Amino acid sequence: MSEPQISITLPSQFNVRTVEEIHSQVHDLVTSDKPFIFDGSEVERVDTAALQLLVMCQIHLGAEDPVLAAQPSDCIQLALADLGLAPHVRKVEK
Repeated sequence: MSEPQISITLPSQFNVRTVEEIHSQVHDLVTSDKPFIFDGSEVERVDTAALQLLVMCQIHLGAEDPVLAAQPSDCIQLALADLGLAPHVRKVEK
């Protein structure tokens, strides 16, 4: 039986000021080899530091495993698209 995936809820202001807290949560999960996914449905503002964390987590998880839950906020989707990062961050298919 596989371990249930842990959901990390991203803050509404996902930026350089809040990314350290999320990074700490991710680090603990990565070092214990626990599966996780980000819930970005409530994000209203995002900056490049936060997007960098998403991309690095995607690299760590590999190309096949999604890093974002099915419905990330429009803000995240637009920011990823504007920076050309959308193809590098997978989300769960509906």
